[in-house]
Amino acid sequence: MIARSTIERHSRLAALAALVVLALLAALIALPGCGGGDSSGPDPATVAAALTAEGWALFEAGSLDPAEVKFRAALDALGTFADAHDGLGWSLAYLDDLIGSNGSFQSAIANGHAGADSRAGWAFVLAEKTPSDLAGAIARAGDALALEPRFVFAHDTTVTWWDLRLLRAQAYFEVDSLSKAAAEVESLGGIVPPPGPDFADSLLLEIERLGA
Repeated sequence: MIARSTIERHSRLAALAALVVLALLAALIALPGCGGGDSSGPDPATVAAALTAEGWALFEAGSLDPAEVKFRAALDALGTFADAHDGLGWSLAYLDDLIGSNGSFQSAIANGHAGADSRAGWAFVLAEKTPSDLAGAIARAGDALALEPRFVFAHDTTVTWWDLRLLRAQAYFEVDSLSKAAAEVESLGGIVPPPGPDFADSLLLEIERLGA
């Protein structure tokens, strides 16, 4: 049988060990970077914004693959950063990854992107993907134009409201809404043909001329 003195000695040692562990834990929590309340690390939103700015700079320089990497890194830092979703959407669209781009533009809007950029980019993707979603393309282009009637994409100024109006004219023609297609042609300064048996063919020629 174990003597009582031995039990008491083990109990004192165990209590002392517990005190030492508690002291070590308190010291670790007090160190910078340790403990649940620490806020000294980089702010995720700041990191995401900086990486997104780098991504747009690369995008504007035509370095699309590195731009994609930066936008993805921004989303790794903060998955809800809407501008990074928008940048990734445009990068993937220019890289012909229309499925990925479609999802990125959806995420940009779902996470609060309020500008015309993401709607405009999404409209082009919906019109070009297979199968196309012409009704969706018309709607998203309309959303972009409602927000910014003279839209110019800040990161590629060759993409403008003109392209959105032309997209709507083409899409309306494809879904046989000829009067709406004609209205878009007129908004572009085109010549709307007079009613008659050749109206559709003449309207298509005018849409093609405007696109050229």
